[in-house]
Amino acid sequence: MGEDRFDVVVVGAGPAGSTAARLLARRGYRVALFEKEHMPRYKACGGGLCARHLERIDLDLSSQVLSWIRRFSVLYEGRRRRCIEFSLPAGELATIDRVQFDSYLWAQAAAAGAELFPDTAVRRVEPLPDSVRVSTSHGQYEGRFLIGADGAGSRVNRQLSIQPPRPRTLSVVIEVPAPGESLLPPEQAVVSLGGGPRGYAWGFPKGQAVSFGVFTLRSGSRDLRPWLRRHLERWGVGSEGLTSAIHAAWQCPGDGRGPWHQGRVALAGDAGALGDPFTGEGISYALDSAVLAARSIDKALSQGRDDLAAYSERIEAEMAFDFPHASRLARAFYLSPWFSFLMVSRNRPLARRFLDLIPGRLTYGEFNRLLRKKYLLGG
Repeated sequence: MGEDRFDVVVVGAGPAGSTAARLLARRGYRVALFEKEHMPRYKACGGGLCARHLERIDLDLSSQVLSWIRRFSVLYEGRRRRCIEFSLPAGELATIDRVQFDSYLWAQAAAAGAELFPDTAVRRVEPLPDSVRVSTSHGQYEGRFLIGADGAGSRVNRQLSIQPPRPRTLSVVIEVPAPGESLLPPEQAVVSLGGGPRGYAWGFPKGQAVSFGVFTLRSGSRDLRPWLRRHLERWGVGSEGLTSAIHAAWQCPGDGRGPWHQGRVALAGDAGALGDPFTGEGISYALDSAVLAARSIDKALSQGRDDLAAYSERIEAEMAFDFPHASRLARAFYLSPWFSFLMVSRNRPLARRFLDLIPGRLTYGEFNRLLRKKYLLGG
């Protein structure tokens, strides 16, 4: 194999890319991991990590957890603040710092033997008969297979038209220094219904800071900063001088439409619109899709196959099938924040079942059936 030819080329060093690179390199394959930014780099993110299927990645993440959430508060900000609080079992919902988290996964990929290419933008992706060629800011490289893990605006997907264009949604986030428990206890996460247009606002503890942000279902570019400022003011945080610290993050909520491959190319994480349409959480799905991509490519390489159809089948069977159900719930839930808050606060058993969605004990389809039974059939 030539110096610039690899078994697998991975584009993007977020959670999906670095995890897939590590798993494949550990299997003995020659892997190239390209990242357009210098590492470590900042990534706008609320930092919530649902602990679903984390055992699959075969990596101890305990050193990266800033807080394990044990108290989950749902607020409604009307004329007066109303709140309902739930307890969470240990080990189901964590907060992380994306700079540290992504750097850790990047370093673990290197330790496994992946060859790292920071500050290297992939400009063109070209399928060949027996490989995939990438033209980068530092030269050309080839891989027998390629994983596009380059985010919601994936260049890999755009150039190869693997998936149709999708509307993107926007979140804004700011991290406010909060020594000790001056703003939020380290084990408590807060979600404020109606805190965003057709969405919610959040407060997540992240060590010596609190992540505040606003999530919306509405697609396209819109100014969410006034919503975030109001959210901060309710927490007694002045927004003067904080404008430059507010960051935007784009998501492509999953809608269940594939495929997630084209020949020798697979899309993972946000590049394949693999994110929770209800919560906006995408890290756990990125990690999970990385595992499925690595397994599919390992099998294809060992069996001499040149197509990753099995990967799309696994994505559909294990996660994408539930996205349409999550989207339907999100549209109804965020349409009327006050009604949704009343539903949560007056039906504790149903609310507890909703929390079972976090670790994957319950699917959105199953939860929606519970809702129909309760409110439409009088169960």
